[in-house]
Amino acid sequence: MAELDPKNPKEGARFRYESDLSMVKQVLSKLDPINLMKHGAPADEYDQEAAKIVAGLRRCTTTQEVQQLIYTVFEELFGREIAGNSDLYREAATKIFHSLKPSLGNSGNSGDRKNRRRSK
Repeated sequence: MAELDPKNPKEGARFRYESDLSMVKQVLSKLDPINLMKHGAPADEYDQEAAKIVAGLRRCTTTQEVQQLIYTVFEELFGREIAGNSDLYREAATKIFHSLKPSLGNSGNSGDRKNRRRSK
């Protein structure tokens, strides 16, 4: 398969998606919020969760929104009992948000969002 050209708008979007997806998969696998990897799950165990998270990331403007998104995805796929408390996803949300901050809905925190509204 040919390499994607990030300068081509169509290919650039695909390149960003694949890059974001790879990063989210790595974060989830490393942090293993519900201990699947610890119990011998395959390396692609969090692929479905990562795809759902990446699909929702553009609507997130704060670390807290990313954390809620991750928790919601895990709760939908595993149920509340297995997903546990949303605090389990704070570290993953922080890593994901700070890695993707420039491309998310807002490049700052919730205070920045308030300031942006005032300046309009």
